[in-house]
Amino acid sequence: MYKILFAHNDPSYLGIISTYLAWYGFSVEKAGSSADMFKKMGEERYDMLIVDTALRSAGGFAMARIIREGSGPAKRGIPILLVGMEEPDFERYELMEKNKVYFITAYRRSSIWVDKINSILSNKERGAE
Repeated sequence: MYKILFAHNDPSYLGIISTYLAWYGFSVEKAGSSADMFKKMGEERYDMLIVDTALRSAGGFAMARIIREGSGPAKRGIPILLVGMEEPDFERYELMEKNKVYFITAYRRSSIWVDKINSILSNKERGAE
């Protein structure tokens, strides 16, 4: 079972998506802020991070940059899926691709979330990242 840390500002949204992902067999731990996310990352090992682009303290794009610049292979190699209301601009997409950061629009149906997550995690296992 894959272990995912999901950081989002909205507790209701966080609960709903976490429940859907649990139904599909993922173990999901929740964080309501960037500080909470970093604390949990220091305590546990996760297979993937899902981060709100508008996360309190530091948005998802800033969080992805901080994580990628961090020390240790766990921080540099962990897949990061950003969640936002609208698609990022072209320059951000280029930066995301370079840093192996992925994106999903917040209101996609649960099966699309699961397909995207499984695709990212299977690529990681095959060493395609």
